Amino acid sequence: MLLTGVTIGGGLSQYALNWQSWIVANGGSINPSILAIIDNNFFIPAAANGNILNQLDRLNIYAGVGNQVAANTNMIKNAHLVVPISSPTWASGTGYKSSGTSYLKHSYTPSTQGVLFTLNSNILFVGVKDPTSTTARMVGAQGDTKDVYVRRTTTPSIQARNTTNGGTATNSTSFGSGNVFFATRRTSSTSISAVINTNASSSTVTSSALTAQEIYELTTNDGGASGEYDTQCYHLYSGAGSSSFDHATFQTLMNNTLTALGV
Repeated sequence: MLLTGVTIGGGLSQYALNWQSWIVANGGSINPSILAIIDNNFFIPAAANGNILNQLDRLNIYAGVGNQVAANTNMIKNAHLVVPISSPTWASGTGYKSSGTSYLKHSYTPSTQGVLFTLNSNILFVGVKDPTSTTARMVGAQGDTKDVYVRRTTTPSIQARNTTNGGTATNSTSFGSGNVFFATRRTSSTSISAVINTNASSSTVTSSALTAQEIYELTTNDGGASGEYDTQCYHLYSGAGSSSFDHATFQTLMNNTLTALGV
């Protein structure tokens, strides 16, 4: 069976070529060897999986890609360019963290730009390197009573809120070390979960409406940056899409990719 967008018999897949063209259109470039590593370790096996690339509205790899334009360019479509505000700390080998009051704007508002991210089927996630138990709002939007965010706490645990004010799921699974996946995930009109790696802690929370605020990262958007900036931990990647997104396989592929990139 041929896989749409995948080059058979050598060369780069169409997914890699598309992403490269979007990077160039945004004024950047990507080293061919880096692009080949990402294609072989991520794009091609993710396409073969069938529930990764086609279940996302946006995905950015911040670490290992060589330059900030590539890091800020969505890998899924030519939209939702990440915009750094007030100079967050970035290095190719580590990704992004807040330098104090700095953060990332995702150019992505769920109520108007969510395609696969829908009211009753969605996921918002971030990958963090060696997370600490310092309190930080890692990613999301809040304050219009239609919240979606992931917050790290000192318990240590995460709080995940998803499309209704006051309804929160908490997951206290040990973070461990290395590359850790955090997410808020809604699978129905009444159920959300806080996800740490592949462990999910569910809560009954009825959906209301998608937030009309742009998603921020390294803090959350509360009609502006809400504080609790993530100054302690580097963010390796982040994304948003449908709850059908195979986040377990994604984590394996992404970790393989980051290892191959030397992250």
